[in-house]
Amino acid sequence: TIEILTEKTEVTTPRSPHVLPRGRYTVIRVRDHGAGMPPDMLSRCFEPFFTTKNVDTRSGLGMEGNGLGLAVAYILTKRNGGRLIAESIIEKGSTFSLFLPLIH
Repeated sequence: TIEILTEKTEVTTPRSPHVLPRGRYTVIRVRDHGAGMPPDMLSRCFEPFFTTKNVDTRSGLGMEGNGLGLAVAYILTKRNGGRLIAESIIEKGSTFSLFLPLIH
């Protein structure tokens, strides 16, 4: 199951470790209830070309797809003053929260 949730929020104190600046945001969360990711995979999920799909054991590179989806989303969000935050718990699932600044 995949859930897509939206909300508005205000950050009054910077959130660490993601360094989310003070301000008002629209938040889009995409959550699944799948296998989750171990910490080492979670820490790399925004790296360009990182993939877990059909990986060649010799080179460590993915054999299908291009592995740029999350990296591009991360960069575009950050360049527009927002943040993309990934959280995951093994056997519970993962949540990607996209914080976009509200413009008046």
